Amino acid sequence: MGERCPFKHELPERGAGTNASNGAKTNETKEEKQSVAKQPARRNLFTVLVEKEQAVEDELVLKAIKYLGQNGHLSRNLDIAE
Repeated sequence: MGERCPFKHELPERGAGTNASNGAKTNETKEEKQSVAKQPARRNLFTVLVEKEQAVEDELVLKAIKYLGQNGHLSRNLDIAE
């Protein structure tokens, strides 16, 4: 599939970008940053799968909340003995 594949199959270069431990930045020029920004970002397969899994989990939680609300389990019970 090659270039037509919507996913990124490249490993990140070691030491590229911002180093979290010391905050060092790479020596990219403004032109390089702008040319990268113009290109659409290709997400890697792992990221896409994680996002889909999170969406499924979010939908399941929403269904559970709706069910509890429809069956009166989320309403305040003012008869609680304190």
